[in-house]
Amino acid sequence: RVFEPFVRLDGDNANTEGSGIGLALSKVLVEAMGGTLGLDSEPGAGSTFWIELPLHQDSTGIEATPEADTAHESTLEIEQLNTTTILYIEDDRVNIKLIEAILGEQEGIELVTATEGEAGYDLAVKLLPDLILLDSRLPDIPGYDVLNKLKSHPDTRAIPVVIISADATEKQIEKLKSAGAYAYLTKPFNIPELLQTVEAAINDE
Repeated sequence: RVFEPFVRLDGDNANTEGSGIGLALSKVLVEAMGGTLGLDSEPGAGSTFWIELPLHQDSTGIEATPEADTAHESTLEIEQLNTTTILYIEDDRVNIKLIEAILGEQEGIELVTATEGEAGYDLAVKLLPDLILLDSRLPDIPGYDVLNKLKSHPDTRAIPVVIISADATEKQIEKLKSAGAYAYLTKPFNIPELLQTVEAAINDE
């Protein structure tokens, strides 16, 4: 569980520092380079974190390993030929950094962020992104209102909106989906599920 976002195994201890995303970010970055991050641990003795990275062919003549030619499972397969723009409307800087780490290295993806609902809506109308990731709780207006505004505007109503929220209640999920959300992901989110949802939303015609 130490590689899951926002998980702190000793989180109930008031003296425990950190937000629980350091290892999750490290894992995403290593995997973005086609590598593996692992852990060997023995209770009472200590832990060893290790990474394996594939070799690549370069001007020095180093031969690539077979693993280097295999596409990693976290790589998005986007059917569009042009750059795909994703707008993320979120006020939590930690969540923004996590999404930047996950999507920032994906080929053909341009991530734009906004920390308030009104600013995010204005950006959506201006940029007309291919996908919008929307937090349900924002400092100025609720994500529900942002979604309604997006679905009411003729230029943005067809843009898929994926809600990313810590509110996992069935009532909230149904409310946002009924308002037109393409999907609803709860925090702490599952990274493979996030990537699969993003890929499906972008490729869905």
